Amino acid sequence: MRPGWGICAAALVSVALIVFMLQNTRSVEVSFLWLHGTLPLALALLIAAVGSAILTMVAGTARISQLRRLARRRRDQQPRLDSRSPPPWCADEHFVAGRGDRDVGLVCAC
Repeated sequence: MRPGWGICAAALVSVALIVFMLQNTRSVEVSFLWLHGTLPLALALLIAAVGSAILTMVAGTARISQLRRLARRRRDQQPRLDSRSPPPWCADEHFVAGRGDRDVGLVCAC
């Protein structure tokens, strides 16, 4: 994908957002916890969408960080395998030493 396509897509989304905001200027009453007030419908929806996006990114970032820590912990706890030993997911009888006249180590014949 060429760099110009991203700029065109962003411009198109911006134009669509501006048109949406211009068409939805009617004021609505908004109540959140102890806050009460009126603001344009488009602005209320935009605030709700941005808030939802931020909450989603925070939750996603927290989950990715949690999974990375778990993977790092598991990787550090695993014993190092010898390069000539078979991987744990393949049975020992499926491995042969070398292939043809070259010795390439243990090769999975699965």
